Amino acid sequence: EALPVANLSFRAGLNDQGEIAVQAPVLVDRAGERSDLTLAATLRPTIAGRTIDGRITGEHFAVDDVLFLLQAFRPRKGVPAGALGVSSVPPPVLLSPRLTEAESAALVVPDWKGFTGQVQLDVKSIVYGRLPEVLDLKGRLVIEPQRLALENVAARLGTEAGQLQLDGEVRCNADDPQPYQTSFDLEVKEFDLGSIFKAMDPGKPPTVEGRFDVHGQAKGAGRTLGELLRQTRGDLVLQSRKGVSRLLDRPPPPPPRSTGIVSGVTNTAARLIDNLGEKVGKMVSYTDPTDEIAGMLGEVSFDQLSVRRSEERRVG
Repeated sequence: EALPVANLSFRAGLNDQGEIAVQAPVLVDRAGERSDLTLAATLRPTIAGRTIDGRITGEHFAVDDVLFLLQAFRPRKGVPAGALGVSSVPPPVLLSPRLTEAESAALVVPDWKGFTGQVQLDVKSIVYGRLPEVLDLKGRLVIEPQRLALENVAARLGTEAGQLQLDGEVRCNADDPQPYQTSFDLEVKEFDLGSIFKAMDPGKPPTVEGRFDVHGQAKGAGRTLGELLRQTRGDLVLQSRKGVSRLLDRPPPPPPRSTGIVSGVTNTAARLIDNLGEKVGKMVSYTDPTDEIAGMLGEVSFDQLSVRRSEERRVG
């Protein structure tokens, strides 16, 4: 497997007004596929720190290539941390007297303290594995004293029809026991779901075909940013008009079983399916009704389909 070749550079300059101009291009080449991202920013001094005005731009970004490259910097099993230039000595434990709630709250500051401003996003193409290509990603990252936000993030998903819109934020409220709070809203219009199933298993008909509208919301809270990520949960709703479902497509049924439980289920199912026709009723009387129904519904055209996935938010 070809190893990626990376070209990382960083340039910075300071003028008489104390402004820092930063240019940080990243170029990764793997087997002829080139990924490029460039951060260009100006940091200006303020009373509370610095304000940033920047842009992240790129023509093509392959997530797999960058993740593969990062593996080289991960500690290998059996290699002491000190051998990789990382101190193996644990940091000292600082002992301090018990603090009041007000004093503890005063110590909670956002991880981005001292920075405000915004960074514009403009990347032409993003690919990740076999997922649909993300095209024309635009939006902005807003940095405020108590808030980080992704605003007006928009992109196309593989086709002209698939449109994505994303807005989200992370807030830091020192008075809250879980100071970091997050919320996200995702909207996708006319997304071709069948393309994902085709990519996952090219030799098999897609489990579901059709264009879907997707609506998602997520919320979370935590004492740190890491805990916030682990505890963020949300709802996802997919809705489509007209398509094909193969959700009940199953392999051929095993030989009929003759236990009393199966016989009872068979008789009950047969009576329910009699309304579909005498032929179906006769077939079910000799086979396991679950497999027979699955065969009948192995490929179903639908006029409307709605799927909802919800995860409860964990607290603590």
